[in-house]
Amino acid sequence: MFDKIYIHIGLPKTGSTAIQNCMEALSRAGELVVVSYPVFGVERGGHLIQSGNGAAIAELLAPDITPIFCTVRLQDVFAELLGACDISKKILIISSEVFFSASTERFLY
Repeated sequence: MFDKIYIHIGLPKTGSTAIQNCMEALSRAGELVVVSYPVFGVERGGHLIQSGNGAAIAELLAPDITPIFCTVRLQDVFAELLGACDISKKILIISSEVFFSASTERFLY
């Protein structure tokens, strides 16, 4: 499917949102030639919150956000992300600053 998958783990206050906004805009405009960056937005209180396309996955990997880990839920959310990918591309980029809070043990799944 993809030759490479990159996970962008945005550290706090390092410009992650700017990168995510840029990737989202390029993806929506069809300007990404070899990269698939599926776009997911989380709406809260009527505003679109940009936490990266991997936010739902990252939240499941973060014990402080999701105390009870469920591998089935993780597989479902990852499958949803893969379903939104452009599989004709060679590279997939998954991004979220929430990955910074992820558990190393949970990442193994």
